[in-house]
Amino acid sequence: MRPAADTGVTLIELLVVVAVMSVLAVGISLPLRKDTAGAPADAARFTSLIDRSQTLAIHGQTRRGLRVTPKGVSLMQQTSEGWETSENTIRWRGRASFLATGPAATSRPLGAPDITFLPNGQTSAYEMRFFGRGTGYTLCQSDGWTGVTCATN
Repeated sequence: MRPAADTGVTLIELLVVVAVMSVLAVGISLPLRKDTAGAPADAARFTSLIDRSQTLAIHGQTRRGLRVTPKGVSLMQQTSEGWETSENTIRWRGRASFLATGPAATSRPLGAPDITFLPNGQTSAYEMRFFGRGTGYTLCQSDGWTGVTCATN
C-alpha cells in the first residue's frame, strides 16, 4: 500500500504550532519573573491599602488595621472578640522595614495591628521603607492625621 500524498505536517501548520507554544511560554514565565526593583510598586500598593483601610474604617465606623512584616502585610478588623487577621498576606516584591512612631508606638497591646485606622480618620504614626536595587529606597510615612506621603531616595 502506498501512503496518501496528504499525510504529514505542512510547514504552515508547524509554524502555527511553534507560534502558539512561544506565546504560551511567555505568558507562563511573566508572572514567575522576580522583580528586584519593586520599591515603587510596593510603595504604591502600600498607599492603596492605607487609603482603602482608612475608607473602610470611616464608612463602616469600625476599627481596621494592618499587620506589617518584612515579607508582606495582612488586613485586620476589630470584632467583639478582639482583632481578626485576614488569612491572606499581600507579599512585598522587595525588602521592606516598618517602624511605629509617635506616642502609641511603645504602648501597642498584644495582638493589635501595627497600623490602626480609627472611625474618625486618624491612623497610627509610622515609617515604612521599601528597598529596591542598589542603595535607594522609598520611604512612606504618616503622622497619624495628615495621610501617607512617599518619597524615593
